[in-house]
Amino acid sequence: MAYRASADLPAAVVTDLGTETDRQYLLTDPASAIIPEGAPPRYGAVRQVQFSSYPDWAAVSRTFDPLFVRAAALSPSSPVKAEASRIAKETPDAARRAEAALRVVEDRIRYVYVGLDGGNYRPANADDTWRRRFGDCKAKTVLLVALLRELGIAAEPVLVGAQGGDGIDRRLPTPAVFDHVVVRATIDGAAYWLDATRSGDRHLADLDAPRSRFVLPLRSAGASLEPVAVLPPKYPQMVQVVEIDASAGFANPGKYKIQQTMRGDEILGIRAQLAGLAPADADRMQAAYWRQQMPNVEPSRTTWRFDEDKRLLVLTMEGEGKVDWEGDDKTGHTHYLLGAGFPPPAEMKHPKDQAQDAAWATDYPAFTCYATTVKVPPAGKGLHWSYSSNPVDRMLGGIAYWRISSFENGVARMAKSRRVMVPEVSAAEAATVNSAIAGFDNNKAYVSEVSGRGSGLPKLTGLADTLRNHFGTFDEFAGATPPCQGHAADRDASSTPAKDKTPS
Repeated sequence: MAYRASADLPAAVVTDLGTETDRQYLLTDPASAIIPEGAPPRYGAVRQVQFSSYPDWAAVSRTFDPLFVRAAALSPSSPVKAEASRIAKETPDAARRAEAALRVVEDRIRYVYVGLDGGNYRPANADDTWRRRFGDCKAKTVLLVALLRELGIAAEPVLVGAQGGDGIDRRLPTPAVFDHVVVRATIDGAAYWLDATRSGDRHLADLDAPRSRFVLPLRSAGASLEPVAVLPPKYPQMVQVVEIDASAGFANPGKYKIQQTMRGDEILGIRAQLAGLAPADADRMQAAYWRQQMPNVEPSRTTWRFDEDKRLLVLTMEGEGKVDWEGDDKTGHTHYLLGAGFPPPAEMKHPKDQAQDAAWATDYPAFTCYATTVKVPPAGKGLHWSYSSNPVDRMLGGIAYWRISSFENGVARMAKSRRVMVPEVSAAEAATVNSAIAGFDNNKAYVSEVSGRGSGLPKLTGLADTLRNHFGTFDEFAGATPPCQGHAADRDASSTPAKDKTPS
């Protein structure tokens, strides 16, 4: 039996009792344990004693592998074999076969947790799961592995930590740190992560690696703990596009067209709720949502659609409402474009009684994108339009900030995104962020009437082509590759391989 105590505990007092060993960690009137604020979860492992009878992680892997091997064995007349044969006849392409197998298990086998009779560790047999049409993560993983292997695709179950797995590498070997299992399939030398408990996955290229920082493959020879490469988020979880026609004048309501494109598991619940309503009730539900989002706009038309191929939900609204103008006819009017500014990063400083070298957790993998277009009315007498919006394309504290803008023919445009690239930053990186806060551009983009000579418009040298190539339309922002990131994010993403290679 191996023991490991955290560094904040005293040395153990060990007493041999013959058939037992007594280990005591004596704390007399201890002060409160101090965990660094804002630090990743591993910093919370304080006053902790671990024990394990596993000599290494390979032993854990070897112990659980036979359970999954037996469960994945199919009977000679298994209907799972017939299903694999059906898929094989549809396409010779291994990637398309894997996508079809994943779709079968996701769509046709309901998730139901099974924890009785050792079921919290022992998976149900693949044939039984197919017959029952339900299973938990272990059962669905075993079924998917069986299907993939019947299709000639290398696949193995891999234990993961669904809550992020931060600090698993600091633990003694134990299965208790894992609470989920997924499939790693290898096609043409590239590894793909398939989670059969999800819904709506259609393309291997869109699948993300597990959020678990460390994983453990199950193999007969045993496997070591593996780190998972941290990749920037591929797509924004939310893209909001707003088009305001304020050309009717400052005192008149503007015409609004708004579109929100959402990604993530949450959209499946929204889709189910909307699809279960009568059209009139769905319209009322959407109108109530938009009134909450945009209190100054009264919806006149709402729509929604779910793109199954791209796994995204698109909500749209058209209506009329007040346009927020500051100023008056004499001094000129100013309008701040919706969503066009960046809040500055929060200062990251640990109190003196906390570890100063502790890292800081980010809100990875947050990725949001906003695009706003405003058609302004004619400028007042003696005034002309000015537009203020500096382009932004920078990395700071593991976050990519990007903004482009233009003003042409009475139309102001802005697109911006905030993309969190990494789950944490070091204390040194945090110090760099703190020193940059004072100079951080948190100004909102705005159009304003001004007097004086000249157009009052910003110089767009070199920016016009960028806007032409990247600003995007409503359809593009709701498409497979929304134009929502700049060169700083591209450079960071290109420095990390898009696919994990199967370890040798």
